[in-house]
Amino acid sequence: MKSLVQSIIIATSLATNRPNKEMEINSQIENKIQEGQTIGIKKKHVVKHASKFNLDNAIKMQVGATAYCGDTITSTGVKPVEGTTIAVDPKIIPYGTKVYIPQFNKVFIAQDCGSAIKGNRIDIFMNDYDQAMEWGYKTITIYILNE
Repeated sequence: MKSLVQSIIIATSLATNRPNKEMEINSQIENKIQEGQTIGIKKKHVVKHASKFNLDNAIKMQVGATAYCGDTITSTGVKPVEGTTIAVDPKIIPYGTKVYIPQFNKVFIAQDCGSAIKGNRIDIFMNDYDQAMEWGYKTITIYILNE
């Protein structure tokens, strides 16, 4: 059980880009994980489904959303992952913040920024250029999760 907890701490620290929160995460994990419980870990990120989050406590925001792609490293130093990485204005949405986007029914992580991403704007990472161009610009509602 201890190695599972350590793996989750490492995965959570990488996913949130907050390695200094190890003690807090360790405490939360030990209180919530029971022996035999299945925990999903994918690409060094803790996998959670949006249905497990209470959106009543989330901050609802209207944002302009575009999409981007490319072989790059994010401003937080990680390789962007489709379905996980979004670029934000860190003055509005801090790095490491988890953001539920209903159009994808997924929780993304604020891991990047861009020169055009100011104020209530986000940029969603996609692997495919055509897919990013097809997305275009949309005004969408997102939910900033308070975990």
